Amino acid sequence: MFLVSQFAKYYIAVLISVNSPNQPPQGWVQMLHSFDSKAECEAELKENEYRYFISVMKHHANIIKKVEMMQCMTQQTLDSINDDLGHPLSRKKNEGLGV
Repeated sequence: MFLVSQFAKYYIAVLISVNSPNQPPQGWVQMLHSFDSKAECEAELKENEYRYFISVMKHHANIIKKVEMMQCMTQQTLDSINDDLGHPLSRKKNEGLGV
């Protein structure tokens, strides 16, 4: 596990609550840009958190109720958490935001 996480890319991830009868009530969405370290990702998030908030709100305007939180995660962590929340893997492919 240590070796995998040592080389894993990090993404800015946003937990959203949604108003959609065909989806679980919460899910994590991610930005497309990856970072080589968690520290680099967290620095970017701290500096531009509002920009990411606005991007998520605009991109999901028709279903979003609330942005719950933002943090940096690996793709593996995002997939695992979203699977636990009831989002099938096939729906997550190519749905990151280009911010």
